[in-house]
Amino acid sequence: MAKEEGLDLIEISPNADPPVCKITEIGKYKYDLQKKANQAKKKQKTVSLKEIKLRPGTEAHDYNFKIKNAKKFIIKGDKVKFTVKFKGREMQHTNLGKDLMNKIINETKDVAKVESKPNSPRRSATVEERIQQELLRRRSSQSRPQTIGTPVVSLPAQKKATSTMRLPPANKKANPPQVASPIRPVLPTPVRTVSNTVAISQATNFANNASGQDSPNSLILNPPGTATDEIQDLNSFVNYALANHPALAASKAEIQATKYKALQAGLSPNPQLGLYIDELGNENDPGLWGAYIQKKHLRGNKRAIARKVQNREVDVRKIKNDALKLSITTEIKRAFYQVLIAQEKLELANQLAAAQQQAVSQSRQLFDAGETPKTDLLQTELQAQRALVLVGEARVIHKNSWRQLAASIGSPNLEQRTVLGTFEPLAQPLAFDYWQQKILENSPTLLAAEAEVERVRTTIDQEIARSVPDYQTQISLGRDSNSNHFFTGVQLQVPLQIYDRNQGSIAAAKSNLVAAQNRVRQIQLRLTKQLAMEFQKYELSLVKIDLYQSELIPNAEKTLDLIKSGYPAEVSFLKLVSAQQTLIDLTIDYLNAIEELWKTRLRIEGLLQDNSLNP
Repeated sequence: MAKEEGLDLIEISPNADPPVCKITEIGKYKYDLQKKANQAKKKQKTVSLKEIKLRPGTEAHDYNFKIKNAKKFIIKGDKVKFTVKFKGREMQHTNLGKDLMNKIINETKDVAKVESKPNSPRRSATVEERIQQELLRRRSSQSRPQTIGTPVVSLPAQKKATSTMRLPPANKKANPPQVASPIRPVLPTPVRTVSNTVAISQATNFANNASGQDSPNSLILNPPGTATDEIQDLNSFVNYALANHPALAASKAEIQATKYKALQAGLSPNPQLGLYIDELGNENDPGLWGAYIQKKHLRGNKRAIARKVQNREVDVRKIKNDALKLSITTEIKRAFYQVLIAQEKLELANQLAAAQQQAVSQSRQLFDAGETPKTDLLQTELQAQRALVLVGEARVIHKNSWRQLAASIGSPNLEQRTVLGTFEPLAQPLAFDYWQQKILENSPTLLAAEAEVERVRTTIDQEIARSVPDYQTQISLGRDSNSNHFFTGVQLQVPLQIYDRNQGSIAAAKSNLVAAQNRVRQIQLRLTKQLAMEFQKYELSLVKIDLYQSELIPNAEKTLDLIKSGYPAEVSFLKLVSAQQTLIDLTIDYLNAIEELWKTRLRIEGLLQDNSLNP
């Protein structure tokens, strides 16, 4: 019944009697399960434990500040643990800690209740408090989700991939939510797969070909102490790049520099020490002289806000660093499959050239025997020359594809070698809605833009704090040479904010916030547009691959078989050579379609991140 409708039969409850099954599309079913899991995850609330440490002699200002923060944590929904620590002879007065704990309980009883009473282990006494607001407790108890057994989906065992690479029907949909790593193929052995009807000769080691090697005088840019001899498969290329890529090293250095800027932003200004002499030269007497010390006092919590702004910048840098890692990984995967397919094209071109040279020899023998006209000989020689041109093009493409891969991993002069892998197409249509939601939720570009919004929001607080005037104090100690009297002086300098109250900078910061918020929306639209373009390329590649597998290559194989059966009685030798070349040309076009399919899919699953080498 499921086959007749073109759907899948899914076992929902295998332990039931009788078992419960459902006829639907497996991709849609898994997508719905993932969607429900995401919605349940959003409703979950994580409660963290905040610890506040006190001393028996904590002053009133510090005590009030910590109680205020504790109430904020409790209202937010976190637990709070108070710890009173004793040192030395303070252990003889533990009653002060108990009194302090009782005071804390009384001052926080309106927002919390005691979960565990104070105890006195060794030199500390603790109390844990948790938010117990009636409204939140009632809502959480009413909306608490019940645990439901996850239905088990029994899937049929997948068949082993054969060298014919036949695609499933076009109406089959993908199951993207449950694929752990759909873009990383299994690379146990060097497998190169083309249609069975085309005999593939042994791989030509293009790295040993003089026409494909670089000059031995090339500058070696490999990082010192790194082993590159074992780099052949996809995983080794990716791991090498993540460990040695200069872009990642530069990104980590920028993160560290931003952290140092955050440290500097929170430092207090240094005091200034100076000397002064007044009435110098008055009746050969130094007059008034002395020393002073002055200091600028910041108000409005400027240092803490400035450090907060820099910490937001650190968050933005970290997200961009994650985006860079994803970008490098995606770029390397695309370059790897480009080399892998170029390697296969070179083998096919060499096979075609060898077949055409053999055809020229046979055609010349037939011409010498008077069994074929000279036009067939000339035509066969022309096709042989075209095959040599194809070999030259394949060598150039293979060599430069390798150069791109070497540059992508950060080692541009890596010795060229045969890469190991398989390029069989993932012939499953992707779900646009699923990937759109995934990109809009996890795209590093979008996450960085959202973090930038938070950073700009903190700059508004910074500009408002700058509107609070700072003041400067000066204390001096001097001596009057005429009277031999010592004197002291005190100065206080406060700016009068008559005209400049930093109102322009505050307004500019608010405008920057609006711009940053709209930039997030702009990036969302741009990513959706790029995703639509990539999906168009991917679906067109699927259509081409399906046509090559179902019609073009099989028809070329049948044509070649018919010509072979009628040769030489009914069919000329030239037609036989032409049919062979047509089959190989179609196979090369088929490889081009697979290459485009891989490029597009890797870009989609890489969340549209690439161009890691661009500064």
